Amino acid sequence: MRGTILVVDEDEQTLLHITSALRSNHFAVIGANNIEEALSCLKIATPNVIISESHFRSGEAGFELYDFIRGNSFLRTIPFVFITGSLDRITLLIGKRLGVDEFVPKPIDYELLVAIISGKIHRRTN
Repeated sequence: MRGTILVVDEDEQTLLHITSALRSNHFAVIGANNIEEALSCLKIATPNVIISESHFRSGEAGFELYDFIRGNSFLRTIPFVFITGSLDRITLLIGKRLGVDEFVPKPIDYELLVAIISGKIHRRTN
C-alpha cells in the first residue's frame, strides 16, 4: 500500500469513483458520507491524506472538518485536499488563507488527484 486516504463526500457515485481510482493506484481508502462519519473514522485510523468535498448539500461545509483537523495537535499535519463542484474565488480565497493544501475541481481528473496525493505523501515521508 502507498498510504491510507480518508475520502469524505456525500455523493455515493463520487465516493465510489474516487475510491476505485485510489485503490487501483494501491492506496487504502476509508470512505465517509459526511463530517460526522469522517470524525468517527479519525478516531479509529489516521490517514496519510484527507480528501473532502468543500460544500455539502446538507449545509455542512468541508471547512468545518478542516478546522477540526488543524485544531487537533495529533492530526494537524495531515495534508488536506478539497474537491469542489464550484471553485469560486471566495471559496478559493478562504481556503488558501486557512492553509488548505489543494483544491481539485469536479469533474475530477483522477490522474491529477493521484499525483497530488502521491506528492503529499512523498513530501511528508521525506
